[in-house]
Amino acid sequence: MKASFISRLLSLTAFAISSNLSYGLPLSERDVRLFEERYINSLDYSLGNDTVKLVGYKNIKIPAEELDDLNDHYNNHPEVWKNLPNYFYDQGSGTLRAYFPVDGALVEHDGQYHEANSLGELELTKVNGDSSVLGRRQTESITGVEGNIIKDGIIYLEKAAKPHAQYGKVLVYDFGDKIVLDHDHGSHTKRDGKKSCMNNHGGPNCSDKFNIHNNKCKKRHDICMDYNGWFSNCKKNGSTWRNFPGSDCDKALGRAIIEHTYPINIVFGLRDMPKNIPIPAPLQQALVECFRAIARLVRPELRRELVLVGGAASIAHNSVYYTEDVDVVAPMNVLLDIWVGLEAGTPDFRMEPDGTICFNARQGFTVQIDLIQIGDGPIDRIYNVEPFFEGSVASVSDLLRLRAMSFVDRGMFGDDVDFQWLLSEVARGGQILPELDNEERAYIAEAGGSLLGKADRLVLLGVLSEEDAMVVFNKM
Repeated sequence: MKASFISRLLSLTAFAISSNLSYGLPLSERDVRLFEERYINSLDYSLGNDTVKLVGYKNIKIPAEELDDLNDHYNNHPEVWKNLPNYFYDQGSGTLRAYFPVDGALVEHDGQYHEANSLGELELTKVNGDSSVLGRRQTESITGVEGNIIKDGIIYLEKAAKPHAQYGKVLVYDFGDKIVLDHDHGSHTKRDGKKSCMNNHGGPNCSDKFNIHNNKCKKRHDICMDYNGWFSNCKKNGSTWRNFPGSDCDKALGRAIIEHTYPINIVFGLRDMPKNIPIPAPLQQALVECFRAIARLVRPELRRELVLVGGAASIAHNSVYYTEDVDVVAPMNVLLDIWVGLEAGTPDFRMEPDGTICFNARQGFTVQIDLIQIGDGPIDRIYNVEPFFEGSVASVSDLLRLRAMSFVDRGMFGDDVDFQWLLSEVARGGQILPELDNEERAYIAEAGGSLLGKADRLVLLGVLSEEDAMVVFNKM
């Protein structure tokens, strides 16, 4: 708690004197901060200065063969680059940053979604949460692309974007890389196989869908107008830095940020936790299919020793919360069976150069698998399991105990959601957790004290043995 207080104090101090601090930063970082402050001040906001505002940027990596031309222009025309409204050039890395208000962003606040207006403004004076941008609503103009998760009219980002900088009430987000394409028709795919952004608008290009038509080049309706920028010579497959900045596609960037996110990759491991949004049925099916495929690599008489834990285990117990986190634990002899199957080249599995195991689910998701030896590392034991298809799943009481540990150790977004849901399930089923050791009691007490109100703390004490409840009560 002390560290958290100090962190907040330092953050508030930094916001109060950000302009002075910027001069103590390295040159490139100082220049970025000065640019971001200037860009934010240039926006004609409609709400008051006491409301939260969201600004984002995309990184455009300039091809190596274009850098000499770009650097010559940048060095010879500093007044031009200084006055570009929303572009910052990092000459050291050869990367352009395109800034924009995050139009239509969805941010969670007190359990509800709040939608930013066209200038990225929220009608909130603060955000109770981690301020992550989760996605945006599906509209007639923004329909999403193949690989996006779309549920109940919401297009979710592959990974919720967290702010990396703050200026007073303005939060700044890095939305990753913008891939500028050399395609000649909207139906073509990107170099890495993803569909053109025209698919995101249901067919029309950005110019027509958003009524953005600058007069730099001849209007086209059958291709993306990503080449009529400020420095363009109107050649479709010309230089990235000359064509894209200032183009119709560039100006649509903030309105259609979802089209530039990568298709979902399901990561199995300790990194990604359940989130307070519904899990789409295809993703749920992919998680189950992956677990069953792993179980079938094990000798039949040993399959029940393969235990599903983590976020996907909560899904197996009928949680409805979105998760990208699935772990399996087993003794060494079971893990060896799995490795033998993988080495034999079992279809749909592959091994990445870094040793990561991946599974290609029929639902279109690439699943990364984390195998954990029982008794080694974060999971020393599982008290109770239940049959789950060919293998087993840890009981909700075991999952509650493990989630308390993961929340205290990492405190990642979504740990709180899963802990509270698991507690409700344990209490509803009238279960009592097995006797805890001193370390587990400390984890339960810290998680309960941090996440639960008074009434829910009583519920937590009610699912513990009498001795454990007394210790936890005194620690909370």
